[in-house]
Amino acid sequence: MSDEELKALLESNAAEIRRHVDEKTAETRRHFDEKTAETLRRVDEKTAETLRRVDEKTDEMRRHFDEKTEEVKRHFDVTAERLEKRFGLLAETVQHLDAKIDRRFIELDEKIDRTTGETQDLVRFSYKQLDRRVSALERRAPTPKKR
Repeated sequence: MSDEELKALLESNAAEIRRHVDEKTAETRRHFDEKTAETLRRVDEKTAETLRRVDEKTDEMRRHFDEKTEEVKRHFDVTAERLEKRFGLLAETVQHLDAKIDRRFIELDEKIDRTTGETQDLVRFSYKQLDRRVSALERRAPTPKKR
């Protein structure tokens, strides 16, 4: 294999590795964007649902304020506690997703570093092999005659 062929092969391999890393990075970003959009959609739905419930309860309180003051206070406290739990769970979910994404980026960085090191080792090894072959050929080649 000639130097040019070896160089072309190495460049091709490097380009393939870059393409693969770019592809996986884009895939990870798409996944993150999808999960973020899904989480935001859920938050919007829960917020709208909560707002509808609050509106309904506000109207009820206006109609029955004098009779139901204590009942409405208890209901509001229960609803607020449920909302706090839901938002707490949502915050935990977002933190979990964030940590998961961070771990994945770290894994990808480590894989890139490892793959780059392996590729560099292969290139060094290939150049050493090539240098030995060329040196052997030069030692075996007859000395050119002077004219």
